[in-house]
Amino acid sequence: TPAETAAMLRRAREVIGRGDPVPATLEAELRALAGAADWKAKDLLMTLRFAVSGKKVTPPIIESMCVLGREACAARIEAAAAGLGG
Repeated sequence: TPAETAAMLRRAREVIGRGDPVPATLEAELRALAGAADWKAKDLLMTLRFAVSGKKVTPPIIESMCVLGREACAARIEAAAAGLGG
């Protein structure tokens, strides 16, 4: 549901906001988050891809988020979650 997706985006935002993003660490943490929430990792990463970039096709999303930085990603993810009504 949109509310569940918004909640997952916010949980992912918290993961992304911890420390300086390192691609391998960030990917592992996001995959663990997906597994703990009974989501498929690819579904979480696609949701983040769309939230962060506004597109379905992008360069690798983990690396893109690391280049964009925590603050920009957090703002985009929060905007997407708010847009879902969550």
